[in-house]
Amino acid sequence: MADLHLPGNAALEALRQWLATLHPDQQLLVGCSGGMDSLMLTIWLGRLWRGRVRAVHVNHQLHPDAADWSVQVSRILVAEQIPCSVIAVRVDPGNLEAAARQARYQAMTDLLAANEWLVLAHHAQDQAETVLQRLIRGSGVTGLAAMRPISVQQHAGRTITLTRPLLQVSRTAIRQLADLTARTDGYNWVEDPANQDPRFDRVWLRQQWPQWEQRWPQWEQSLGLVAQRMQDADQILCDMAQLDQARCLQAAQICQKQQAQAGLWHDPALSEARVRNVLYHWTGALQHEVNAPPFNQHWLLQLQQLPDKQAIRLGHWAFLRWQGCWWARPADWEKNVWQVTVPVQPLRVPQAFRVGAQSGYWQPEAACMNPPQQNDQQNGSLCLPGGQSVLLTARQGGERLRLHGRAHTISLKKWLQSGSLSPWQRQACLLVHLADVAGQPQALLGVLTAHGWFGDALPMVPAEAGQPSSSSVYYRLVFPAGC
Repeated sequence: MADLHLPGNAALEALRQWLATLHPDQQLLVGCSGGMDSLMLTIWLGRLWRGRVRAVHVNHQLHPDAADWSVQVSRILVAEQIPCSVIAVRVDPGNLEAAARQARYQAMTDLLAANEWLVLAHHAQDQAETVLQRLIRGSGVTGLAAMRPISVQQHAGRTITLTRPLLQVSRTAIRQLADLTARTDGYNWVEDPANQDPRFDRVWLRQQWPQWEQRWPQWEQSLGLVAQRMQDADQILCDMAQLDQARCLQAAQICQKQQAQAGLWHDPALSEARVRNVLYHWTGALQHEVNAPPFNQHWLLQLQQLPDKQAIRLGHWAFLRWQGCWWARPADWEKNVWQVTVPVQPLRVPQAFRVGAQSGYWQPEAACMNPPQQNDQQNGSLCLPGGQSVLLTARQGGERLRLHGRAHTISLKKWLQSGSLSPWQRQACLLVHLADVAGQPQALLGVLTAHGWFGDALPMVPAEAGQPSSSSVYYRLVFPAGC
C-alpha cells in the first residue's frame, strides 16, 4: 500500500486539506466509474477517511465489457475495505453523453443517504473543458461559472450536497498518484473506449489539448480562473435578481393577491438588463420545477417585449402580460382550464360537493352560533347556516347582481373585474346562489373559481319560511385553491 504520508503530490495534498475542513462524522458517497480519476479519488479518500466512505459504481450498459468493469471496480474496493454499490441503469436514446450523465446522477442521488455528501472526481482539465464547451455554445455568466467545488441542490424534495475536491488539481498530478498506486498495489483502472472516440465533443477537445497547452502553457489555469470569476459574478447577479424581484412583487399588490402560478410586475425604473436578469432567474426557477433547462436570451427578449393581454408559450410554460405583470401558467393551461361540473340539484349545508377534481366541504364555525354580520371577501370565505340550500350554476353571460347596500344592479363581469380577478379566473367560475324552498336561485352570494371563493360582503339573514332559523349552527365553506 502506498504511503499515506506521501509528500509532494498535489492531488493527495488537496484531499488532505479538504478533509481537514469537514466535520469528523461527515459521511461520503464517492461516484466511482473505475476510471483513473474516480478510482484514485475513491481509494485515497477511503484510506484518509477510513470508515466514513462508501462508493457507487453505475453500469450504463453501453459497452460489452461494462459488466466486467463493474466486477473489476468491486474487487479493488473490496480489497480497500470500501463498501461499494453497483447500479445498472438504462440510458435513453438520443444524446448518449447527456443521457448517460442524467441516468448516472439520478442513480447516485437516489442512493445518497441523508447524512452523506456526494463526491465526484472532476479536476482542473474537466473544468477548463466545460468552460470552453459552454463558451462555444454562447453560454452566459451562469453557464461559464461551470462546475463549483461545492453545491447544494434540490432533488426529489431532498437537499443534496455535491462536492468536487479535485477541481483545482491538474490531471498530471492525478496521473502521478495513479502511477504510484499501481506500482505499489498493482491496481489497474478501467479504460473506456468511449473516452477515445472523437465523435464526442469533450473527447475531441481533449485530443487537441496537448497542442493548445504547448502554445498557451497556462491556458488550463486561465480557464479555471474564468470559471471562478463567473461564479462570483453569477452569485452577484442572483443576489441582485432577488432584490429586484422582491421590489417588483412589493410594487404590485395584485401579483401577491391572485394566487396564480407566479406573477412578476414590470418595474419601469429597472434598466433593460436588470429586467432580463430578473426574468432569467424567475423563469429559471419555474423551469427547475419541471426539470427543464432555463430559457435562452432570445426567449427572454420575447418575454420582455410581450404586449399586454398577450401570451406566448416558452418551453413548459405559457407566459401572459396582464395589468403590468408577467404571469406564468403551465403550457397547456388553455386546454385544461378549470373543468366545471355543475351539480344539478341544490346543495344543503353542510353537504359536501365536488367541482371537477376539487372537493368542497363545510366546516362548523365554532365561534359563530348566530348569523355572522357579513361574509368575508378578503379572506375568501363564505359562512351559511346549516340546512340552507345553495345552487351552483355556470356563467351564461350577461348576469347582473345587486351588491349589499346598493340600490342598483351591476354586471357580474364588471364586478369580477373590480375584484382584480385574472382572465383565467373569470374564464371558468361557478355562481353560488341562495336557493328557495323550491330549489330556485335567489340572491347571488359570489363565485367559486379554481382559486377559491370570491364573494361580496352580504349580511346572512334567514330567507323565508322553511329556511333555517337564526339559532342554526353556521358552517364556513372550505374550497381549496387549485392551479
